Amino acid sequence: MAQEKAAMAAIAMRGSVVRVVVPADVSYNLDRFQKTLANLAERLGCKPCLSGAACQFLLEKDFLVDPAGRVSPIEMETGIGG
Repeated sequence: MAQEKAAMAAIAMRGSVVRVVVPADVSYNLDRFQKTLANLAERLGCKPCLSGAACQFLLEKDFLVDPAGRVSPIEMETGIGG
């Protein structure tokens, strides 16, 4: 967890774009979205704000339906990590 946090902070400081895919039930709920922003800011190494990070927010839109009819999001390739 600490290593991941450091990597995300390094990305933010480099000026790289941080892509954030948000499910609709979070993005359209102000309280949940604000909590998400606070968590993201902390993970990027600056708990009070996101002003130093170039964040691109995307609405989750790719889904997979299994044979039983259960719908789940398809994880997007972030290009981060290994």
